[in-house]
Amino acid sequence: MNRHPKALALVGSARKHGNTSRLVDEVLRGFVELGGSAEKVYLSDYSIRHCLGCPCYVWKPKRPCIQTDDLAKLGNLMEPAQLILISTPIYWYGPSGLFKNFLDRWIGLPTSVFEKSHVAAVLTMQDTTPDTAGPTEEMLRRSFTGGAWITYEGSLLASGLHHTPDAITSHPQQLDEGYQFGRSLAEKLR
Repeated sequence: MNRHPKALALVGSARKHGNTSRLVDEVLRGFVELGGSAEKVYLSDYSIRHCLGCPCYVWKPKRPCIQTDDLAKLGNLMEPAQLILISTPIYWYGPSGLFKNFLDRWIGLPTSVFEKSHVAAVLTMQDTTPDTAGPTEEMLRRSFTGGAWITYEGSLLASGLHHTPDAITSHPQQLDEGYQFGRSLAEKLR
């Protein structure tokens, strides 16, 4: 693969210093320690409109999304990355609206964005019941497996974090799991 893989983390939480972002930091720390490079962006810093259901992805040849917003900027950041680390808190058994809105529009990005990409997910939630994350994990697995265009490397879930944005700091084992997840992703891509 690549001796110095690049990761781009897309944080789908409105809290820039919350549990999801802090766990992503640990994943990226592990990734970088094994020689990778990393960049983290917050979806909340970008204007991403709702999908209008245009057939951009079925046209031959594929056409860009008809909307003019920041999706193309995100695509430009994603294209050179070998790893796209997506992250979201779990709300009502699903991803945040911010993340889901981005995922709905993902199909409008040029195919070249994904030609060499691997995707992994970082999920956080208040609940302690792993089944609560099941619908989101299933959605991501189905979205990123079975095609030749991208490789899904799985997900990391941190649960029992309550409502406070710094709850994960009281869970050093989950932070270490994030660090180890990042190292394992770097190993796969080297």
